[in-house]
Amino acid sequence: MSKPKFRMGQEVLHEPTGFNGRITGICDYATGCRHYLVQPRCGEDTTKMPEACWLDEAHLIEKRKDKGGPQPYPPPVR
Repeated sequence: MSKPKFRMGQEVLHEPTGFNGRITGICDYATGCRHYLVQPRCGEDTTKMPEACWLDEAHLIEKRKDKGGPQPYPPPVR
């Protein structure tokens, strides 16, 4: 098996659905697939933990934090 793309505790985003959260588990299958257990943050109701999802590594990207503060002007072209 190759080295995991993400590490425990890292925040990720599931691109197809927009589901995001923190990695709390990693599973390597005999078929060569690697899945990550992604736990979303609690919402307003902190008495109930939201349900985590096992997601395929190929569909996950690192969730970047907004740097805030002054932004370059003019904005960079994407």
